[in-house]
Amino acid sequence: MEITTTLGPVTVLSVSGYIDAATFTQLVQEADEALNSGHAKLVLDLGAVDYVSSGGLVALQSIAGRAASHDGAMVLCCVNKRVSD
Repeated sequence: MEITTTLGPVTVLSVSGYIDAATFTQLVQEADEALNSGHAKLVLDLGAVDYVSSGGLVALQSIAGRAASHDGAMVLCCVNKRVSD
């Protein structure tokens, strides 16, 4: 999995590859770094993600909760059909 972070009023984390048991902690850590730096509005661009495991889903839920606890929000964008099914 690779993550590119673009910081701004709305921070975008562009993710590619698999979000699974081996990688989800990296995604949570990247999101935490943004949140702890005061960037509480997060967009996770999943357009290049090929697979999300149950652990990956837990990570997404965790990031949404952490963003909310920082008075922000997390939204997903560009979820491809393979992943959304």
